[in-house]
Amino acid sequence: MNDDPEAFRVRDAEARGLTPAALRRVEWERPFHGIRRWHRDTGPPRGVRDRVVDLCRALLPALPEGAFFSHVTAAILWGLPLPAALELHDAPLHVTTRSGNALRRRGVVGHLRRSAPPHVLRAGIPVSTPIDTWVDCRATLDDIELVVVGDALAGEWSPYRGAHHCDPSDLVAAARKAIGKGSARLRRAATRIRAGSKSPQETRLRLALVESGLPEPEINVTKYGPDGAWLGAADLAYDEQRLAIEYEGDYHRTDRDQWFADIARRERFDDAGWRTVRVTAADMRHLDALCTRIARLHRERTP
Repeated sequence: MNDDPEAFRVRDAEARGLTPAALRRVEWERPFHGIRRWHRDTGPPRGVRDRVVDLCRALLPALPEGAFFSHVTAAILWGLPLPAALELHDAPLHVTTRSGNALRRRGVVGHLRRSAPPHVLRAGIPVSTPIDTWVDCRATLDDIELVVVGDALAGEWSPYRGAHHCDPSDLVAAARKAIGKGSARLRRAATRIRAGSKSPQETRLRLALVESGLPEPEINVTKYGPDGAWLGAADLAYDEQRLAIEYEGDYHRTDRDQWFADIARRERFDDAGWRTVRVTAADMRHLDALCTRIARLHRERTP
């Protein structure tokens, strides 16, 4: 298969009218052993996802029939949130094949699954489905990271159709079928996935609050004042205590309109008797202290 007209196998060079001498010219890129592609000026450094897309397209000529990108590579292609340690520019591509042997090539981690589920095409690249991608990452991600990806699938984090608005019950069902390394961790994570979270930090904060002994907060539920006036939605909320928790990502500071909207929302909540806790990335580095503070406010505001 080859959906990148610029990349081709060296063994197919003659059919393109290229001689061995022509292949030795410096104009050819060698993204993988046995693959050539005309050298292109890609401009300034690009993000991890752009790099992965580029390498996947370059590897297409070498993929066996029915092979597809999977595991961490598929998660990046779908725009799912991964730990920074896995989004490295020199990270290998993960490829699953259905027959023969696992693909062996420098820069590639091959997997063989004769009963592999169907894959899909995204921008011409064969890739495992979002839920299957999540299942495949069970041996790589820890408990919290699996919940973060699961919340992304149940929410609207990914810009790509199919990688959001998954029903949490479908993730639970997929986890129950998983076997092998990481399967127990996956099943634990599946029970903690919730729809409505809008960022990895919201998910991490929710999990930390529950782990500290607090009840599970509501997630992005619209609230109204005693007079029925619309207040807006808080990232996390304890309704009985009228306690709202907002994670302030950097865009809340850099986006002027977002900054104005945040201030207006907080004023509405304050006027209705709510207490708003604003959480930043610095607070997330001291989760124990943050949870202790929120627990104190929860106790003080419990009727």
